[in-house]
Amino acid sequence: MRKLIDLIIFLAGIGAGYEISQHRKPASERDISELGFTRKALRSAQFSWSRFFGENQNAIAIITLTSCALVFGSVLQNYGYIFKASLLDLPQTEFTGTTIPITHVPNWTELSEAERTMRFDQIPKSKIIPIPDYNLRNMKKGEVWEDATDAQRNAYITYPVPNLGNYKLDATENSGSHPGIDIKTLIGTPVHSIANGIVYKVGNQSTGFGKSVSVAHVNIPDPRNPGQTTTLVSTYAHMSKTNVREGEKVSKGQIIGESGDTGFATAPHLHFQIDRSDADFIPYWPFTYAELQAAGYNSNFDAVKGGFGRQKAKQYTEHPFNFIARFSNNDIDLNNLVALDDTIIPGVIENVDTPLGIETPDVEIIDTPENNKIEKWESTEGPSEEEMQASAPNSDPTQVELAEKPPVNQPMTQTIRKGKLEISFETDQSYTPGQNETITIRINEANLVATAGIEMSSTLRDRAKVTPAVLKASDFDANGEAEVIIKTSSEYPFRLVAVSDFGEIKSPSLKPEIFKDIPGSHPYSSAVKYLKDNNIVKGYEDGTFRPDATLNRAEALKLILEANSIYAESTDQNNFNDVGNTAWFKPYIETAFKREIVKGYPDGSFKPGNTVSRAEFLKMALATGNFPLPEFGSDPFPDVKADAWYAPFFAFARDQKLIRTSTGNTAVPNNPITRGEAADIIYKLSQIVTR
Repeated sequence: MRKLIDLIIFLAGIGAGYEISQHRKPASERDISELGFTRKALRSAQFSWSRFFGENQNAIAIITLTSCALVFGSVLQNYGYIFKASLLDLPQTEFTGTTIPITHVPNWTELSEAERTMRFDQIPKSKIIPIPDYNLRNMKKGEVWEDATDAQRNAYITYPVPNLGNYKLDATENSGSHPGIDIKTLIGTPVHSIANGIVYKVGNQSTGFGKSVSVAHVNIPDPRNPGQTTTLVSTYAHMSKTNVREGEKVSKGQIIGESGDTGFATAPHLHFQIDRSDADFIPYWPFTYAELQAAGYNSNFDAVKGGFGRQKAKQYTEHPFNFIARFSNNDIDLNNLVALDDTIIPGVIENVDTPLGIETPDVEIIDTPENNKIEKWESTEGPSEEEMQASAPNSDPTQVELAEKPPVNQPMTQTIRKGKLEISFETDQSYTPGQNETITIRINEANLVATAGIEMSSTLRDRAKVTPAVLKASDFDANGEAEVIIKTSSEYPFRLVAVSDFGEIKSPSLKPEIFKDIPGSHPYSSAVKYLKDNNIVKGYEDGTFRPDATLNRAEALKLILEANSIYAESTDQNNFNDVGNTAWFKPYIETAFKREIVKGYPDGSFKPGNTVSRAEFLKMALATGNFPLPEFGSDPFPDVKADAWYAPFFAFARDQKLIRTSTGNTAVPNNPITRGEAADIIYKLSQIVTR
């Protein structure tokens, strides 16, 4: 009975993937031809799950599923993978069959309470088993705990959300619209590539899919069309570690990382999904936020649970384990493939070594367009002077200094009083990982320092080195100042800690420097870090971001498309007379035109070099994201009249607090948008559904 109670408690910690990426449709037809344009939810999903245990007792386990992947771009986060080149441009790799992404898991029914929080490599080998078969019948039997075998219970625990499941832990496929499968495991479990391929994307973000890898498998058998080949993309999310780089050629069974609970995941697990190449973005999600609302759902959780968009998910994704089982035989005859609808998928399809100590193998970096041509939106590689000769649009001649214009590397002093003692920490509230950071500590009277001195450490504990570890009275100069040097490779905010007879005092929070001109204290630091972590921006060669620089139409469009996980497709078609066939921005403009995000000017031009105003950028971003615009009657801002073409966009920005206003609460719609402002809007859009 004690064993059952322990397992009930353990089951309450199972985290299932709640990935929220939003499929984006063409923008609505609210044309502003003279401007050249056409017109998530981190929800805690809680529900009760009742089971009967013992002879005469009922037990209710409350399960909370909050593993969410958020994208902007869908916005909306999922980690919508940002494809910077067409899948068709990738080189082919030999197809030698498939294997499973995780080969071994703990024997859940045998783990102690302490072992359930350990890393995979800390578990005794006697308690590690081959991953259970993906067998819906066994998983269903495992739900009735007292009648199930340990094998059935392990299967039930290992696959909390089956393909197209509904988050109810009912081991039922096609009951919801969740693409892919969630595999429960411990942090540090080796994750394998299911087939030969090219690493298309390595994600690293604090929200959404967390650390993730997307592998493109080019020219492999099409499971829907016998005798034909296609391109599929496998995605592995919420990992604690990634071992590969973008553009790297990987082989079947190669360890590409370790499982974890990064991003929005309440417990360690692997979200595993396979998308078809005709999906609008990768990973695919079967509905947008606007479609969800229009259908009457309150959240993505409710929509998935209700099966909303299930047919789309079936169209653009493959059943991951059906695909693996179908092609697990290395000797594949493309002309003799049959449909596979079996729900019993062998767990260990192929004997793949799973070492507890992982070594990163030598890698081959494939020379793809992603690696050698397509640069980030701030790249110095850009259009020629001839291509950028179009004049900038009219803007507000009065340049208003924003009320919250960020200070850069400006020291800040915070004083804390403890009795007669005053301690001040002077810092710019930022640090550069891997480099020495000097913090000045000032006290009002050195003789108030106890004989034992002041012990100095940080909230990072052993992950940071603090020198000196103890400050004596003699360390302070005549002005009562002393210096402490701290060095860490961590990229997490931390505080310096001073401990003495006065108790414990902590400094202001120090955040990692994103770029040289974006310290952790910068008002745009969170936004820029979000874009940097998602590989949307990378900064200039001198290590700066230049938040006050402006954007032109080509740069703004590239930023918005990549933030929406819309990859630019190469095409021979050219719809604008001022966009050269070899221009770096041509794929972005043509992709946006095809999706009716932009229309161009009446004279057939696009004017890629024109500076983008705040109003224009808002329209492009909201139209691409397909956000529903609010009804309004009065002027959204003092300088934005209700009858202005951009009023609906600023009404949305006001309601969602997207923009920082200037003096007098003005929106200055015609002012050129800066890189910092653009980053801030993109970041805030990605966070909208979490409110």
